[in-house]
Amino acid sequence: AVGIALGPRILRAETAAAAAISLWMAAAGDW
Repeated sequence: AVGIALGPRILRAETAAAAAISLWMAAAGDW
């Protein structure tokens, strides 16, 4: 919610971070 107030650049960074973490967790689960 805070990222939306700060602007699209921060929102984009938060979205990328969340996607990277979820992807890493999925890969770690496969291992």
